[in-house]
Amino acid sequence: MQKHPLILSTQWDVQAAAVCWGLQKNGVEPLWTTFADQPYRPVSLHSNRELPWRLRGTFNPEEISSIWLHRPRKPKHFPKAKPCDESYLRSEWSRLYDNLYAVCADFGSTLWVNQPVAAAQAENKLLQLKVARKCGLAFPETLVSNDPVDVRRFIRRHGQVIYKGFWRHTWKDSATGELYAQWVDILDTGSKLDDQVIRLSPGTYQPAIDKQFDLRVTVIGERLYTIRLKPVDRDACIDWRRDALTQTIDARTYTLPAAVEQKIRQLMKMLGIIYGCIDLVVDKAGEMHFLEVNQAGAFSFVEDMVGSVPLLHSMCAMLKTGRTDYSMDAVSDISYHAFLDSEAYAAWQERVNTTTDPEERIGGVIME
Repeated sequence: MQKHPLILSTQWDVQAAAVCWGLQKNGVEPLWTTFADQPYRPVSLHSNRELPWRLRGTFNPEEISSIWLHRPRKPKHFPKAKPCDESYLRSEWSRLYDNLYAVCADFGSTLWVNQPVAAAQAENKLLQLKVARKCGLAFPETLVSNDPVDVRRFIRRHGQVIYKGFWRHTWKDSATGELYAQWVDILDTGSKLDDQVIRLSPGTYQPAIDKQFDLRVTVIGERLYTIRLKPVDRDACIDWRRDALTQTIDARTYTLPAAVEQKIRQLMKMLGIIYGCIDLVVDKAGEMHFLEVNQAGAFSFVEDMVGSVPLLHSMCAMLKTGRTDYSMDAVSDISYHAFLDSEAYAAWQERVNTTTDPEERIGGVIME
């Protein structure tokens, strides 16, 4: 029986499109689906006191080599239902998938990237820092607060502070139609801060590090890939993603010290995830500071900037073999740059250009 990788993501996901293309070029037909249409497809789960949970309808676990859980959207539109019932239906279907994910280990030994329960826990930024501390990874002093007094005191003590929300957010101005996305912000004692805004917007505050450069570490199974990021026109940047969008960033491969690499492997193991994108900062003294790990982060733009880093190749090899200790020989003749020249990429662009959902349009190309 030929097994298929299962990709759970939206049709606007450029990484899912790239992985599908890479697997198909190697004779593997992946299953790429979103749960958005699931209310009109059957799904059943069954168990008793002797048997674990068994799943039927959505997919046959015995035919799946691996499952890539890349932020699939839960059902939110129900065309055949009355509008007054949609809130109830969204809640029920959301809870169904939360329950399904919690028992997914019963469905066999299929490789999950990442296991749903561990993935959800790994999104918790406070838990990440707690685990980082246990692994010996240094990180900046951190305040999480919506208290104006504590926030102002923290800013006075450190002079310049980085503010980040808990989650990337996008929205549209209903009056102008303009799209907005949340980035990190730098605050100092001269910043105009409204107490009410602080109270309404809890977030994370950390001192602005006097840094040499940023590091992006992409962990794909047992392989780690690191690139160094530094602006071409100044010493450092607040958020390298802004410079990357304007193509004013110098990106190149970087070799992590063995001790730091070992700590990152320990971090991933303690969080229970096998894929993740880690942001580090190196200060002027050469010390590395852990910022965060994104368990569903993007690798496509990294390979786009540094073509020698075989991230798409690695992801396809892991999903095809269903193993974290995959061989790079499991797939061949693929790269993200080759995907950008393919008909599959042109088709993906067409989907993005024709969608009317601003959240999907931004979500398909954002750097996470």
